[in-house]
Amino acid sequence: MGLSVLLIEDDADDRRIASIVLEHGLPRVNVIEATHAAQFVERLGADRFDVAVAASRLAFGDGVELLAAVKHR
Repeated sequence: MGLSVLLIEDDADDRRIASIVLEHGLPRVNVIEATHAAQFVERLGADRFDVAVAASRLAFGDGVELLAAVKHR
């Protein structure tokens, strides 16, 4: 199985571009999207992923702070 990436991005266009780049650059990547706060919390508790990528500014929080939450899960 390939790499699982949690992609934390609320902008649809940016999320689409990031997904394309990840899928093009990494063989068999599984992109798990978190597009809003509730989904982020759900993904954090339920999904298994190898790495997380976040936008620096989100409507529902600071990307760096969200990555810190991922690190401490």
